[in-house]
Amino acid sequence: MIRDEAKDFMYQDREFIFPAMQDFIHWVPRIGSNVELLTHITVRKSGAKQLKDFYGILAKVPSGRLQQVQVALSAKFKAALRDHITDQWNKGEPFFVGDDISQDEGRRRVDLMIFTIGPSQKSVLDSNDSEDVMKEISAEDREEIRKIMEDWIPTYADSKGIKGTKGGQKKGE
Repeated sequence: MIRDEAKDFMYQDREFIFPAMQDFIHWVPRIGSNVELLTHITVRKSGAKQLKDFYGILAKVPSGRLQQVQVALSAKFKAALRDHITDQWNKGEPFFVGDDISQDEGRRRVDLMIFTIGPSQKSVLDSNDSEDVMKEISAEDREEIRKIMEDWIPTYADSKGIKGTKGGQKKGE
């Protein structure tokens, strides 16, 4: 057990790099209450089947401490970039806009995310009409991803009855 005095020192501003999503899924629940100390998380290889578990665990990390979450897009799901992002959103809803999460907090969580493409990955296409494989996600692509995901927040919030964006209002307030 990590002594309370040493926790912040050991975890402060440390980036935890996981070679694969299953490593994150197996390791993070084992650290128990120390999960609150995670600030930077990188997952270098992910799988479409593991995304729901990943985001479920990520939702349990106190998001106020999180500063960045970097995730490689799924290598086995061959599709356009937008389809990859839609898949991330659909499986990550509990993290981005789950119960008791305001629209402002949802936007903050979207801003935490950095999606990447692995060096040998050939599953992310330029578009649905193209077979051209993307090698990296550009700054323009990242901005477009952020805008797409932020546009989904009010749509989801309206369907679930989550009010407003000021003052961190939550469901039913």
